Amino acid sequence: MVGRALRSDAALGEFLAPPVAGPLTPAQQRAATLNRLVVMAGKGAADAMVEDALHLAACMQRDRAGELTAAERTTLIGAAQQKYFLVNVLADPEDFFERARGLSRSRSGQTLLRVMARGLAGVAWWGLKDRHERMQALRLAFRLVVLSLRNGTENREAPATL
Repeated sequence: MVGRALRSDAALGEFLAPPVAGPLTPAQQRAATLNRLVVMAGKGAADAMVEDALHLAACMQRDRAGELTAAERTTLIGAAQQKYFLVNVLADPEDFFERARGLSRSRSGQTLLRVMARGLAGVAWWGLKDRHERMQALRLAFRLVVLSLRNGTENREAPATL
């Protein structure tokens, strides 16, 4: 709820350092959206994070279709490893997967799915102690990669298993 309120109350330019008032350039929009995505992940607002990921994918399509800079990739991996993000996503991985499904519709969104999967796999490897949580994170990471490769045509009746 805090993430939602913050997202609705703050203008996108306020997620830049220093904050920018008024219209944003495409590069500023992209940077601010990524910053807001990280904040939403840190607050555990996975639904808002996915909305920002969809917006980021649209920004990427305008700029360099499907490409992230090394710094953007590192930032997105870190967002997928945020403690409160993991708590909420691992509580209901299917809900997150369904929300993230929209990212598979564009090349840029597919890139974001794979980078988020990388973050989940990394935290499963070194950050999660509970075996069940590790397996949930790995299963979700695998499903996100498969979704990114199938262009959104994954069979909803047959969930992927490890």
